[in-house]
Amino acid sequence: MNAAFLIALALGLLAASLAFGADSPPPHSVDVPWGAWFAGALEWIKAGAASFIAFAVGQWGPPYVKSALSDAAIKRAVDFAFAEVEGAARGEVLTVQLSNAVAARALDYVVSREPMVAEWLGEQIGPLVLARLSELYALPQDAIKPPQLAPVLAGA
Repeated sequence: MNAAFLIALALGLLAASLAFGADSPPPHSVDVPWGAWFAGALEWIKAGAASFIAFAVGQWGPPYVKSALSDAAIKRAVDFAFAEVEGAARGEVLTVQLSNAVAARALDYVVSREPMVAEWLGEQIGPLVLARLSELYALPQDAIKPPQLAPVLAGA
């Protein structure tokens, strides 16, 4: 490295430290805000680590971790749907129209905001959302008749 490059680098670092420093340093010293730079970089590192962990769980995670993440996503989706659909109140039995609207909004939430969970669950998303609604006692008694019970109910 030649001397001109080192001088230009030193002047660039000096200008950057003066520009990004919170307090202007005294004229006879140089203050480099390493803490502020490190804190900003730490936010990026944490975001990258969280993304990698989510990817790693999806690729190589054990089934019980995927199950726990899927259950949490379904719960968030149903809670979100209750908040979004007008007339839907938690703790009350919904009409068929309201339960359909809540289920559709919850499915939309999972597909749009939790694509990895939607990929894991595939066709099981719908039944899991309905099971969560049933668990909250939000579905009317005659809203769901499982296909395997339809012949039994018809003969009774």
